[in-house]
Amino acid sequence: MVGLSSTAGDQLVMFRAAAGTVPTYELVVSRSDGSALRVLVGRSKRRPVSPRLLGSTSWSPDGKLLVFAGFPARFDDPRSDLYTVRSDGTGLRRLTRTGRAMAPVWSPDGKTIAYAQRADRSAGPPFSATLWVLDVAGSRARQLWPSAPGRVDVPGSWSPDSKRIAHTRAYLNRESGAVRSSIWEGDPDGSHLRGLVA
Repeated sequence: MVGLSSTAGDQLVMFRAAAGTVPTYELVVSRSDGSALRVLVGRSKRRPVSPRLLGSTSWSPDGKLLVFAGFPARFDDPRSDLYTVRSDGTGLRRLTRTGRAMAPVWSPDGKTIAYAQRADRSAGPPFSATLWVLDVAGSRARQLWPSAPGRVDVPGSWSPDSKRIAHTRAYLNRESGAVRSSIWEGDPDGSHLRGLVA
């Protein structure tokens, strides 16, 4: 079992992988003392959606919902979409249908989820991803900044007032294989983008 850095009150979410002919992946939640362990999503559930291997998760501010990147039951499925599930494992809901969404981060006001989305469907490096935001109702997703070949933008955190998003911007040099990264921030409407740390 591998712990994820996603907590809500006394709840800790962990990623669990079990070896076998076909590996199984699950998100499990427990109290911080390790008690009350239960499966939220994964292959052992009736409607199997597996979490992305070592993918990120994010709790809603009230601790009632968890957003995560997942894929349908097949182990070799390259798609990745965002889902929410209640803290008791019920109410699984798919938020995106692009097959390219990952790394969700819930805003402190509970209204918006920032996430990265691959710019194309290719599986091999270098790929590109840029920041998107989604109304929690799931009705409106919008791209914040244009994509660029070999550049990956991944959300990090929101400001406490939900008016700014910090993210990591990484570039892969195809020839050397070197990765250069920096920290940027911008408004959730796509304006006021600026570099913070190179």
